[in-house]
Amino acid sequence: MKNSLDTKIIRFLKKYNVINIATMEKKNPWIFSCFYAYDEVENVFYFSSDEKTRHFQNLKQNSKISASIAPQTETLLHIQGVQLLGEAKHLVDEEFEKTKKIYLKRFPVASLYVKSMWKIEPWHIKFTNNKVGFGKKIIWNNYPQ
Repeated sequence: MKNSLDTKIIRFLKKYNVINIATMEKKNPWIFSCFYAYDEVENVFYFSSDEKTRHFQNLKQNSKISASIAPQTETLLHIQGVQLLGEAKHLVDEEFEKTKKIYLKRFPVASLYVKSMWKIEPWHIKFTNNKVGFGKKIIWNNYPQ
């Protein structure tokens, strides 16, 4: 494994499939939701995006992101979720083809829509898990030097 991420976080990331990603457009934040495929070997997230979208254009200008993954619940003690900081990289050529296969293995219905692929390299992950104790958090850091 590229980085030693706690197995509880890995299990959580592999269980869910929608990530909410925040970008910046000049001085204004913009958030979008999309399907993701998590690669635990590389500790990265893959997602697809159309070049015409606002978030695609934002990411081309500023690749730094924040994101969250959280299932819906109405019970305080069932709250679980990941918040992360990182960088999104637009993939081309061989990387595009490789990650497209990984993504389509998870979401075969998207085969007609995948025109571009992105990779999120996380720098910081915070996993909140109230199921094992109120306010229980696991934090992982790998900020770039």
